[in-house]
Amino acid sequence: MNALEILEYQLERSAASLTSRILKIYDVLEELRDKTLRCFRDTKNDRRSISQWLREEAFAEDPDGFFQSLAALEKYRNGQADPDGISYFWNPQGQNDPQTRFRMYALRDFGTILTAVRKTLPGIAWVYYQDVTNASIQHPYIDLAAAISPDFDWSQYHTYLSVSPKHNPGRAIRWTAPTVDYAGEGIILSVSIPVYEKDNFLGLWSIDVPLEFLQDRPLVEVQFPGSDILLVDDSGNIISHNSIVAEINKEKGSILYKTIDSLSSDFDRPDFMTSVLRKKQGRMIVKMSDGRECYAHFQSLPQIGWVLFSIVPLKKLE
Repeated sequence: MNALEILEYQLERSAASLTSRILKIYDVLEELRDKTLRCFRDTKNDRRSISQWLREEAFAEDPDGFFQSLAALEKYRNGQADPDGISYFWNPQGQNDPQTRFRMYALRDFGTILTAVRKTLPGIAWVYYQDVTNASIQHPYIDLAAAISPDFDWSQYHTYLSVSPKHNPGRAIRWTAPTVDYAGEGIILSVSIPVYEKDNFLGLWSIDVPLEFLQDRPLVEVQFPGSDILLVDDSGNIISHNSIVAEINKEKGSILYKTIDSLSSDFDRPDFMTSVLRKKQGRMIVKMSDGRECYAHFQSLPQIGWVLFSIVPLKKLE
């Protein structure tokens, strides 16, 4: 097996490993969606039981303006948080809304389910449900005051927008571009699935995935030190890159990431990514913007429409 064949083989293995991790995320999201629908269907909407639960959990507006369980918040701030605990984002103005009260009550035991999710997907950050009533639950437990404001509008959040009926009529699982997680997880990508009851959009489940989760050191990089490993979406945006340092817009919490055509004029064609995805795998010789002549191998991840590239200087293959 010559160097080019080794390179191709290693890239296939890296792509298969990455695809496996991503499909596991999809399985978890589909399971969360289905369990949520069963929960909403099977939970009795009894106002007395709901009111009793809210009293027992000491739900009230806290000094920061959030309507949440003060008992759970106190435990968290005292370092005694329940490992299976969930935090609630619940705008005080909606604390008496019957639909919000029922749905938050119906999801009250999801903490153990979400703990199991994090064991299934070690290394992920936050798992959270966002309801159309502008309420949500999060796991692991988070002090909301450290992350968002009490007047936060989920319907304008990037995950919500990515799968809302207007932007996702096909009801597919969708990823958003890399962002900065100010709750402490660094650069993350978010993946979401909508929750529908027939044609009624109820909300969505999202998982925040740290970039490192998708940067498990590729086998190509081990075999060919100094190579560039890129994960690119179907629009040509570089999702991750082993040698590009992301620029962060701290005000907006966004990543100023590059597109693949910025690396070489050989990638600068309107139909380049479409062509690559159609071919699924292949290689080409390209001249990089820094003058290096390289082999660019690519392997598509058809389940999500992304492409894994390895770019190796010709000198490394001599």
